[in-house]
Amino acid sequence: MMDPPDTSSLSWLIGTAFFILIMATMATVLSWIGRTTEQQTVNQYLFGGKKMSTLPIAVSFIASAVSSLQLLEIPMEVYLHGTTQLLSALISLYIAIIVVIRFILPQIHNQQYNSLFEFLEIRFSKNTRAIIAAAFVLKTVLYIPFVIAIPVARFSRIAAVSPKPVLILLNGLWTFNLVLSGFQSIVWCQCLSMMSIVVGLAFAIFIGWHSVGGFNEVLEIASSGGRLEIFDINPSPFAWSTFWTTIIGMSASWLYYLGANPGSYQKLISIRKEKNAAEALVWFGVGLTFVKLLMVFLGLTLYAEFSDCDPLSNKEVSKAFLVLHYIWKISNERYNYLALIFMIDVMCVAYSFTSSSLNTVSGIIYEDFAKRSYLKEPTEQQATTCIRKITFLLGALVTMLSLFYNDLDPVLSQLLLSVLRFTDGVIVAIFFIGFLRIRIMRSKATITGSWLLARACATALIVYCVLWSLESGDIQFSTKPMSTVGCPGTYRRIHS
Repeated sequence: MMDPPDTSSLSWLIGTAFFILIMATMATVLSWIGRTTEQQTVNQYLFGGKKMSTLPIAVSFIASAVSSLQLLEIPMEVYLHGTTQLLSALISLYIAIIVVIRFILPQIHNQQYNSLFEFLEIRFSKNTRAIIAAAFVLKTVLYIPFVIAIPVARFSRIAAVSPKPVLILLNGLWTFNLVLSGFQSIVWCQCLSMMSIVVGLAFAIFIGWHSVGGFNEVLEIASSGGRLEIFDINPSPFAWSTFWTTIIGMSASWLYYLGANPGSYQKLISIRKEKNAAEALVWFGVGLTFVKLLMVFLGLTLYAEFSDCDPLSNKEVSKAFLVLHYIWKISNERYNYLALIFMIDVMCVAYSFTSSSLNTVSGIIYEDFAKRSYLKEPTEQQATTCIRKITFLLGALVTMLSLFYNDLDPVLSQLLLSVLRFTDGVIVAIFFIGFLRIRIMRSKATITGSWLLARACATALIVYCVLWSLESGDIQFSTKPMSTVGCPGTYRRIHS
């Protein structure tokens, strides 16, 4: 049994990670502000003057799609259940990209709406636009704090530091960045974040390969443990994940993210030509595939590291996500640097998602609600000032919510996350009714939205019952075989 980690050294690591992140962010923002003199227009603040290049926008798409929750959860999904979801998840991604490029992008790019919800006003009515825009704003503002609070709480638990000062510092930093800068600065900060994430994941994987004995050894151990199962055609909807359930669920999710999400629309129209916007989506697919593969390899490497002494089965950790942090307990000093890099990666991912989402939401609130309160068309200076004030207020609200979520019961947290994700289904359904030009339902969009919302509430009740049963142990999902045969002072135990 290993000695517990030195929490003072872990606190030092977190402090160093914060310092590096703060300095990098401030340098990027201040250098951008010093170079630009056109930041006072709405077009520049929200869309980068609609002169953005293909590659930075593709990287921005990737940064917004990879949340800090995924960075923590995907390696653990592979560790516990193998690569069953990999092939179907990638197929669903490319299905969504093809649908968006062929059928959705031609309908929205040339229109150059300042808000994607203008499309709903044209297809349906002003009330439909207002209802769906309000639902999106509410869902996003309530979801963003989870992306910040959950990773911070997990790391704080391991490092024995209070999460609340960390949350206040992070949110204050990101709000400052958003108020001073605009869309272009956010995109370039996201590019730097993705560089850090790729380097961090690759570094973690190579260290793991060196510890285990190489790439081939990782694959051999993973194969013998059943972690390389790629194609599971089990038709049962009650299985943990199969090819069919992942294809259906992830296709709908990607269609929402790429085709009915105002943040994605904001990125697409920041590129002047539709052809280049389509190219950005293609490069997004290629880049996200690469990042997902890195996460999968990290999960396989973690399994190879602990294949004969699973910390979950051996009661070294109580939750699956803590296996990632278990590296801190059993490694020598060189892994401290690995922990530092991984900590920076998690914060970079959280920053990328938060900054992009808040910039989008502030634009939606202005274009769909605040702008209507002006008696005459506001000047560019007035409009930009209004958007920045909205951004500041949103940042303060997200800070308070993240502090509240930090103390929320895990079951209620998961329930709220599930309910918020149901909103995506309502929004994508309304948009696709418009995209497909379904005449029968065009005049009944509000009723349709209400019906979908009621169905989402009913589903939320079912999810609550499932979560409660999982928490109490009444429902248990099986994992791939686990072993403790190599643990010091333990007998051979196999768990499946």
